[in-house]
Amino acid sequence: MVNCFYILLSTKERKPIMREGKEVIIQEFLVKDNENYKLKPLGFIRDLEEETLFLQQLAKQHPFTTFSEWKQQLMTHYYIERQFSHFVRTNINTPQFIETIHEKACYMVEAKYREKRDIPEVDIYLNPDKETIAYIMPHDLFLNYYHRYFTPKITLNTPTELYHYCLQITNTIFPLSCQEILELANNSTPSICDKISRWLKKMIRQDCPDRDDIHHEAYIAFIEAIRKKQFAKPDNPHSVRNYAIGIIKNKYLDAQSQRRKIVLGNELTDIQLSNHDSPETDEQLMRNEKILNLLQNPAHPLRKELFLDIEEKIELLTLHFLDGLSYEEIALRKYGKLSPEKLKKVTNKFRQDICRVKAPLRSRLEKIIPIL
Repeated sequence: MVNCFYILLSTKERKPIMREGKEVIIQEFLVKDNENYKLKPLGFIRDLEEETLFLQQLAKQHPFTTFSEWKQQLMTHYYIERQFSHFVRTNINTPQFIETIHEKACYMVEAKYREKRDIPEVDIYLNPDKETIAYIMPHDLFLNYYHRYFTPKITLNTPTELYHYCLQITNTIFPLSCQEILELANNSTPSICDKISRWLKKMIRQDCPDRDDIHHEAYIAFIEAIRKKQFAKPDNPHSVRNYAIGIIKNKYLDAQSQRRKIVLGNELTDIQLSNHDSPETDEQLMRNEKILNLLQNPAHPLRKELFLDIEEKIELLTLHFLDGLSYEEIALRKYGKLSPEKLKKVTNKFRQDICRVKAPLRSRLEKIIPIL
């Protein structure tokens, strides 16, 4: 047995007496376990020197067989004597213990992500950036799983068992499935909700004038769809993405419709219905809606008074501002395909007609609004 310890020492370490070499090796057992399993951060070891002396006393009770067997038996005995399992159960809800396990879990998830062979479908269809949504372990998500798997009833006799238990949980959870991501979003898990919010916004063109409003409304609708279980295939990332695109399209159309009403107030009438620059009141918006009805309803009794002698110009104005057509598109609708020179001439005339019609239209609307 003495020779074995002597051989384990390097050439430079052979000068100390063999007993000191054995003590160094035993101390190294604890040093390595502390490095591998974060025993000090966990709060299990407070004084490494004191624990080394205790371990050296235990070593006297273990006859040497092979080095690996002797080490395993000695360290298992040590953790039983020091009641590691009891330590875990009593410290399972302490911030120090939780944070150390979180750090270890993050390392395991990152390692699993690096070792993956294929990109998960959720990262292809639901991820807003170059990072991953299938392999993330932020603190809020970690706590979600931690309190599910770490309970006071747990029995883990050694740090090795704790490590493998964490590894088993990690392998069970990751990569996150599409349905799990939706459930986490439904539970308002901040990190997942942030990913989904950024993912939805990424699908809206940056030059969209109502991008922020569409994004906000689409996010609310998407979370509501999760809550109401409206997805035909919640486990299919491609299907979920298509559903989200449908939501965005609908919100875009809603925003476009609303913007037309606003344009009607700002561009068509250019009327300040109050003597200050405050946002429109509900009453003012109602008047604008009535104006919209007047413009679009051929049977309206006041339409003739409003349209007299400027009907064609008002038609141009409504096509451009309400229907969102460009001058070129209006020309194509009215005259068909034109030569570049003719098209330029026609579109310039459209601009002039629309500019000129605003003043008389505004004047007439000022008279009509009190009647509406």
